[in-house]
Amino acid sequence: LGGIAGRKLELVVGDVSDLSPENYVQVAQRLVNQDKVAAVFSGYTTNDSSEYSIYADAGVPVFHLNTLQANVDFVTKNKISNIYQGCPSEIWYGKGFVPLMQAWIADGSWTPSSKTAAIITSNDPYSISIAQAFKSSVEGIGWTVPIYEEVTAPYADWGPQLSKIRANPPGLIYMTDYIPGDLASFAKQFSTAPTQSLLYQQYGPSIPEYLQLAGEAGYGVVWSTTVGTLPDKIGAEFLAAYKAKYNSEAGLSQAGGQYDMVHLWAQCAAMAGDPMDFTLVNKLLKGVIYRGVSGATKWISDTELAVAPYPDLVNDPSLGMPHLTYQIQGGKQVPVFPAPYASGKFQPPPWFK
Repeated sequence: LGGIAGRKLELVVGDVSDLSPENYVQVAQRLVNQDKVAAVFSGYTTNDSSEYSIYADAGVPVFHLNTLQANVDFVTKNKISNIYQGCPSEIWYGKGFVPLMQAWIADGSWTPSSKTAAIITSNDPYSISIAQAFKSSVEGIGWTVPIYEEVTAPYADWGPQLSKIRANPPGLIYMTDYIPGDLASFAKQFSTAPTQSLLYQQYGPSIPEYLQLAGEAGYGVVWSTTVGTLPDKIGAEFLAAYKAKYNSEAGLSQAGGQYDMVHLWAQCAAMAGDPMDFTLVNKLLKGVIYRGVSGATKWISDTELAVAPYPDLVNDPSLGMPHLTYQIQGGKQVPVFPAPYASGKFQPPPWFK
């Protein structure tokens, strides 16, 4: 589009390869000291915020979708003013699903076979945080959690977990392992002898690979994302443009989220008149409300630099990014919550009798 304030843009890439903290630190040092970048956009960061001090000292605006409250807390605690999480944190997954399932029960869409939940999580901080938040929330409405399993991802043989589930069928299976291959293999193995349990799987079904692997075993699965390309005209146009440019389907989360963060930064950098005036750009970023392909970006506060979730924290869709819940129906990803973005309704999965 011509650049920012008359300056052309050049893309430089920092490859963290095996995702080790040391690589993140080295990349941060190079981007700041050698490349002297105007902004940094990252899908993920380290979970312990190892590289954050480098970016904080430089003042360069940094945007990520690591979706981890620990990162946001680190920024808040250390009074860092230039590192932004372009989506709500993972804690809202567990907190947000319980009111939704209660609504389905109340309107008769779903009658649980029992008020019990099996929780299966991988052993990383993100997954455990979601699992613990959900466990606390669901127990708070009187449900019990007789099965709580922690696995080391990637994980393919779900026999031990399914044996426990089939021996004591829960009303809900809540999975917080987010790797598409793991979740697809669980769905396929579950489908050979399904229990009368609703199956919720975390984030992974948003990746196109999931349905390719799971096939019809994924039909009926419910999943959520706190950042996703919206099922509206703006989102549809973005997905079509992405497909035309790259000849592949965009994932429902990262592609749109990155696109929004770049344009959010570009708007504030242009307003500043100088993209390298980090003090002014960061000041403008604090006050902006941006409506992109993933919904509205507005920080929770000037110090808690994560996007506010709708409807979990704010009840105005123009002031929060929607916590989207989908159900796979007949091979299609159907958004079933929240309004006004839902285009379908939850249906009992095909394995229910």
